[in-house]
Amino acid sequence: MTGETLLQRTLTLLGYTDHTGEVDTAQVGEIYRGAVHMINLLLADILPMEGKEITEIEALGDDLPCRVSTAAGVLPYGLGMLVAQSEGDGTAQQLMAVTYNQKRRGIETVRETVKDALETPAE
Repeated sequence: MTGETLLQRTLTLLGYTDHTGEVDTAQVGEIYRGAVHMINLLLADILPMEGKEITEIEALGDDLPCRVSTAAGVLPYGLGMLVAQSEGDGTAQQLMAVTYNQKRRGIETVRETVKDALETPAE
């Protein structure tokens, strides 16, 4: 999934569309200008949970460096939270924040096994 696809899904989810249900890029131009930065903030939060090194995108056309399930199921709510906050849409921001936090808890994390080891006293 690309950053552009993520942004389109997010804007549709927030209802920032015209009367036909299409995102009106003229109305959301300011959001487009800040979208790469917002997506990179989310990637810095999500990628370590997936056991990946933090990687940023440079443009909306770049592929997101996370699992497809995370990109499609978690990131739209995180981006929605940031977009709504930037637009002063408190109700949508709160709803997106709660949903994002619930969904990010479901991300499969890489767990390391720590083995308990007790030293045996020398005789």
